[in-house]
Amino acid sequence: MLKKILFFVILIFLNTNNLYSNDNIVYMDFNYVINNSNVGKKVLLELNNLNEKNIKDLKDHQSRLKEEIDEINKIKNIASKEDLKNKISTHNQNAKDYENLKKKLSNE
Repeated sequence: MLKKILFFVILIFLNTNNLYSNDNIVYMDFNYVINNSNVGKKVLLELNNLNEKNIKDLKDHQSRLKEEIDEINKIKNIASKEDLKNKISTHNQNAKDYENLKKKLSNE
C-alpha cells in the first residue's frame, strides 16, 4: 500500500507541466503622463499657484503674530495687568487660529 501511494506521489511530481503565462505586464508612469499632458500641466500649474498663495498667506499671518509679540514685549512694563492679559489672550487665540489655518491648508 505504501508503495502505491509513493508511486502516485512521484508520478504527480514528475508529470507536472510547466505553465507559462501569455499575459504581458505593462507599467504606466503616471508622473510622465501628468507632466506631459495638457490637462496635467494645467492642474500642476493651478496647484503650484494655490500653494504659493497659501504660503504667502501663512507668512503674512506669521509676521502679524510676531508683531503682536513685539508689541506685548514693548508694553509689558507700562500697561496694566488686565490690558496685558487681554493682549496675551488675543495673541494666543490668533496663534490657535494660525495653527488651525495651517492644518486646514495642508489637508486641502
